[in-house]
Amino acid sequence: MVKVLMLVEGQTEEKFIKKLLGPHLHHFGVYPVVILLTTKRVKNGTNFKGGIVSYTKIKQHLQQLFNDSSAIAITTLFDYYGLPKDFPGLKSIIKSDCYQHVESVESAFNADINERRFMPYLQLHEFESLLFSSPVSIAAPFEDEKTGQYRQLVKALENIRNRFKTPEEINNRPETCPHRQIENLIPSYRKVFHGVMITSKIGLKTIREECSHFDKWVTQLEALGELETGLG
Repeated sequence: MVKVLMLVEGQTEEKFIKKLLGPHLHHFGVYPVVILLTTKRVKNGTNFKGGIVSYTKIKQHLQQLFNDSSAIAITTLFDYYGLPKDFPGLKSIIKSDCYQHVESVESAFNADINERRFMPYLQLHEFESLLFSSPVSIAAPFEDEKTGQYRQLVKALENIRNRFKTPEEINNRPETCPHRQIENLIPSYRKVFHGVMITSKIGLKTIREECSHFDKWVTQLEALGELETGLG
């Protein structure tokens, strides 16, 4: 079993890895250790964790993680939406293809960190994009499936999903980003609780089929265990 450190920006991502992604990776001999980004350190007090304040904080935290020589790799799970303005690559010319652009930003991130074991990953456009892999699953916790309200909610969610080729392309503007569109339809949606519940209901197989950028990252993580087995 090889250890991979995963720096994440919030409790939703932390629970998603522990409940869904982590158990999957165990089958490939990969043991993910989740670290929640510390945004503020208080002397003799409790540290504030979760959320991205600045790129400087991210870089400082990553540099600490590279001191762990027992980890075969260090990766990230940050939303592309809402990255701080000082993040590497964000000021480059935005490509029309969001996949090309996020890979360009990840490459700039990788170059700035400049560590052999680093595997940067940014979620297009945010965690809630994964939920749109199955609009029916988003609606299920909130309405009785036998009611007209449920059918209306599913239709509204499917209309959002169907405007894009993939869930990851649901866009990056404050008023239309994935979590905002869910909250507009479902005011009772709570990211940490419902986000992990819904992704668990959807399952990794469907999410990977719908979200190619996410699938590529998971494939790279799986290969770490296979690589270690081959070396052994």
